[in-house]
Amino acid sequence: MRLVEEEQSRSNQFLAEALETEKREGHKLAVIARTIALGLVMVLLPVLNSNLNVLYYEFAVLIFIGLGWLQLKVSSVGQSKTELALIFVDLGLLYSESLKI
Repeated sequence: MRLVEEEQSRSNQFLAEALETEKREGHKLAVIARTIALGLVMVLLPVLNSNLNVLYYEFAVLIFIGLGWLQLKVSSVGQSKTELALIFVDLGLLYSESLKI
């Protein structure tokens, strides 16, 4: 299915532009939702745990927010090795954080 869409987008300029616009808008919406959710986590962390160790997790949340916006900046329709690398960094950080709990 994906290969068919890519072939059609190469031959149809309007379809290629529509796919690019759709991906950008969807990705931007996802990054905004992620930023809002992580922002709420940042507000709740000190409330739930007033210990000074919470600063480590606040910094980790900032890294996740930055990675999301960086992924949006380098994203493109098709395969982007940089975007894929950032996704794996994101997953690696999530995995390393889950080991600490």
